[in-house]
Amino acid sequence: MPAHHHTAPVTATPVESLAAIDEASACRICDAFAEMPGLRLTERQAALLWHLDVERCQLLLEALIEAKRLLRTSDGRYMVHPDAAPHR
Repeated sequence: MPAHHHTAPVTATPVESLAAIDEASACRICDAFAEMPGLRLTERQAALLWHLDVERCQLLLEALIEAKRLLRTSDGRYMVHPDAAPHR
């Protein structure tokens, strides 16, 4: 019987994992911001708009901030990053 080799799973950062798992939601969020110039949402508003639980929404928003697609304003609202390329 062949020996079983246990290798440690390759772990991605939370942002990388989230992008891989929920790319469709990330695209929906980017599309909405692109379609509605000036849109500024709180985390709770975003979660309600996209029918996401608050934790998952927060992770998606943070991933989009790290990707320079969104930014968080000083009052805690999310908006499109001024340097963000149009979403494809």
